[in-house]
Amino acid sequence: MEKKEYLKSISNKYGYSMKMVDEIIDEYLTILADKIVEEDKVTITNLGTFQKTLIKPKVMFSPIDGSTLETKHYYRLTFTCSKQLLNKLKK
Repeated sequence: MEKKEYLKSISNKYGYSMKMVDEIIDEYLTILADKIVEEDKVTITNLGTFQKTLIKPKVMFSPIDGSTLETKHYYRLTFTCSKQLLNKLKK
């Protein structure tokens, strides 16, 4: 399903315009992304938890020229399902 289909479904169900639903969803996703950046961990009830994890720099060996390379640190985003979502997936 694409975003347009979600918007149409929500719009039909609740009687709001697609533009209004689009603005609400965009604002929600913006707030969610900002909270993940600020707090490292965000939980959405009945859905799951998004967690930001720092991946430390690593020293790697280059087989091409025999030198060592050091990678930079970066963040990885992980998602863990809630028990309710996991149960729905198993059915």
